[in-house]
Amino acid sequence: MIKIVSLLLQVVGVGAGVYLGLWLKAGSQDASGAVSEEPAQTDGAENEQHKAADKKASNKKKDSYSGDSGDNGNLAFMKFSRQFIVPVVQSNGVNALVMLDINLEVAASATDAAYAQEPKVRDALLSTLLQLSTEGAFNARFTDQGNIDAVRARLLEAAKTVLHDDVHEVLILSIARQNI
Repeated sequence: MIKIVSLLLQVVGVGAGVYLGLWLKAGSQDASGAVSEEPAQTDGAENEQHKAADKKASNKKKDSYSGDSGDNGNLAFMKFSRQFIVPVVQSNGVNALVMLDINLEVAASATDAAYAQEPKVRDALLSTLLQLSTEGAFNARFTDQGNIDAVRARLLEAAKTVLHDDVHEVLILSIARQNI
């Protein structure tokens, strides 16, 4: 019982730290990246709507590039607001946590639609990551190139279930494993 409580406190602590860091970062910068002299608003839904709109505009400007996506259109990157944290479960319980920073390469014309679907996309990706974890994808040799390619392919399939042909590639920007 003590191990479970200890593990739960660690997971909650990591999650709270990540959330607080992102909240402080978002409150201290405006959409252009300049430091704001006004304190961050704490008006729940309205503040979140403003942040989402600023993020979309900022990401669209910074992340669009001309590329050949097969349809000669522009591509952009969909950046998630926070990392994915996946428990590594083995027969004796949770042994580690894996943190992934993932972006999706999407058609520039579909960027707004992709951000509107972010909760569904995040759910599909997290479900796939949990399934991969139970299959052993994040065990001892989780950084092998073949394993990373397999994870990337499964995540692309999951993203396509929500965004269909608007998503072109899954980019894993960082991956880390913390043993417990």
